[in-house]
Amino acid sequence: NYVALGDSIAYGYGVEESERYADLLKEKLKANYTNVEYSNLAVTGWKAGDLYKAITDSSYNEKRANASVTEATNSTYVDAIKNADLITISVGSNELLSTVTDKLVEIFELGTTELNVDTIQNKINGWIEDKNYEKIISVIQELASLKEELSSKLDQGVEDYKEIWPQLIEKIKELNPEVKIVVTEFYNPFADITELKMDEETTFAEYTEGYIQKMNEILEESDDGNNYTIARIYDDFREGSGNTNVKIDLGVDLSEISITDLISGETSIGDIIGEAKEEMEINIDPHPNEEGHKKIEERIEEAIGEISGLGSNEGSTSSSSDEDDDVEYVKWSGNIAEGFASGDGSSYETAYKIETPEQLAYLAKTVNEGNTYEGKYIQITKSFDMANINWTPIG
Repeated sequence: NYVALGDSIAYGYGVEESERYADLLKEKLKANYTNVEYSNLAVTGWKAGDLYKAITDSSYNEKRANASVTEATNSTYVDAIKNADLITISVGSNELLSTVTDKLVEIFELGTTELNVDTIQNKINGWIEDKNYEKIISVIQELASLKEELSSKLDQGVEDYKEIWPQLIEKIKELNPEVKIVVTEFYNPFADITELKMDEETTFAEYTEGYIQKMNEILEESDDGNNYTIARIYDDFREGSGNTNVKIDLGVDLSEISITDLISGETSIGDIIGEAKEEMEINIDPHPNEEGHKKIEERIEEAIGEISGLGSNEGSTSSSSDEDDDVEYVKWSGNIAEGFASGDGSSYETAYKIETPEQLAYLAKTVNEGNTYEGKYIQITKSFDMANINWTPIG
């Protein structure tokens, strides 16, 4: 039973459903387990605090856009967590973004329009289409001039996440102490934006990198080694990875431009634009693209491989040790038989005969349904390979 929790990254914003990392992982699990139940309860725009509220607030009941489950209650989340064998979580980026929402709405002149990647991108596309290049450069200029104010707000976002994250994990483990949790690292979607500068010495890539590192440090520090396993995706989104669609090309080399002169007005916007206007290309979508989701799924698989009780069947053999090389093992299909091979169980001679793994699974099923088989004889006649498929043990 696999449950995906988190924000737009976990939901799979911007890619087809079949391309989302959670759906890719579901298909991999189905190749290794006979019965796989899957639910994606992630919501675009959610902070860790929103997820915590959905789990802890008994009155929670919301309809949501940009979510696989568009209407959910507190019990939706509580029941899913209680019944889960595996949970993946990608959440926390909006703890940062939410702190600067008001400023971004102002800078991008969104008014009452909802702030999200699409509304900002549409605004930028409109400016490019109208050849309003001066406006685009002035927005970049304003962002750079607000570095100190933005830093203060982003620092608060880090603190908010640092406070809520351990509480969120503690609550999930309280609901299901045995569940296996895999958490994705934070990555820097702006790692390629090395020409734009926030000040004389700091590129936009370097500026955002500092906050990504702070968030990842919280992930590391909040785990005692037993709460969750981290899927190491950070390196897969470094400069040049191509695993997001982010691109800012103003058609001019900005590396030699003094941001101080730009802010002070000594360098004019017209000087920067020059003759390169027609080459301007901007995409600010920070979400993983199709290749990015493949990488995330791969790293989650690797993390699952580190967890006892979960993992791939690859490498399983037909014998349990070198000493048993001559033993023939019957491999379980994952199905459950409708009865035993023979016998009525009344004596050793007429014992219930179990000749297949499916019949062993039938024994487990009937015992767990309440049949104690008290006074009955049961004989297993062959050796079985249960194929690492999850099942409820006998009794």
